[in-house]
Amino acid sequence: MKHWQVGRVAVLGVAVCACITCPLALGAEYARVPGTHVELMPPDGFQPTDLMPGFARPDRSAGIEVTEIQGPYSEVRAGLESKEGFKRQGMTLVDVDHPSIAGSIGVAVHVTQAQNGIEIHKLMAAFGDGKHTAIVTGVYRNDEPETNRKSIQAALLTARWSKGANPGTFEGLHFRITESPTLKIQQRASTLLILGPAGLSGPIPPGQPSLVVATAPSAPSDSQLEAYAKQAVTQMKSLVDVHNIEGSTTRVDGLPAFELTADAHRNDSPDPVRVYELMVADFGAQRSYFALGLVSAADSEKSMADFKTVAHSLEVEQSSGVSPTKRGAHQN
Repeated sequence: MKHWQVGRVAVLGVAVCACITCPLALGAEYARVPGTHVELMPPDGFQPTDLMPGFARPDRSAGIEVTEIQGPYSEVRAGLESKEGFKRQGMTLVDVDHPSIAGSIGVAVHVTQAQNGIEIHKLMAAFGDGKHTAIVTGVYRNDEPETNRKSIQAALLTARWSKGANPGTFEGLHFRITESPTLKIQQRASTLLILGPAGLSGPIPPGQPSLVVATAPSAPSDSQLEAYAKQAVTQMKSLVDVHNIEGSTTRVDGLPAFELTADAHRNDSPDPVRVYELMVADFGAQRSYFALGLVSAADSEKSMADFKTVAHSLEVEQSSGVSPTKRGAHQN
């Protein structure tokens, strides 16, 4: 059986303790999470956030994020129950449970992770079927009051599919992109769009061109942009032996950017790959946008050009809506 790999998409973390028996301090109504087919009852004090599909408590370092996976629940469950999988991501699996979620038996896990000397608790509840899986993640610091912890845990277990939901591909995102004839959006996971070969159904095989376009809730200054871009690609856990880095500054949708190419190996394959990366900084909005493409080095020329074409089609949402330089190009 193929196990879903922890860290396959950019999610905040993981799971739920086994001790929850009833909701505590939850909101009075269900709220659908923009960009997803999931709704839940957020804890009191948690507000919708545009930093991720989910909710955050502004006065504390705590949040709840929803990620949907176009893949079978059985693979996600196997990955979340793997101590070794979390260990490879620098996390410690504390507890595993199988509570009722969305009308069926799901999986709930609790992990911890040290970040800058602070212990972070990451909670995740998952449910789904043979084709579609939802992962609801709660994150809080070690010093979070016990009542707030329990409210976060309880909120995760209220998650369910939202009947009639039909979110657009770009709902809740701060950017738009244009597909190329050969690179099409395969799925969305949190604030990431994953593109792969046109006509492909299912996971993108290693070596085939894949492009991830996403946003992050911070932005380096112009003088830091090159260093941040190079650091991002050299510190990727999925890549090893990153070398031959070549890059230059550019501008995308009127914003400063740094673009680079490199050679590397995937950590799960001996075959060499070519890497494309574009990082765009919107310092005023304190957001950055990045595109990361991988393809087999043996057949990379056309794909690298496609990566660049799609990445440079990026349109960044301004405070008044879609960027005025390309307004009206996308309406969904």
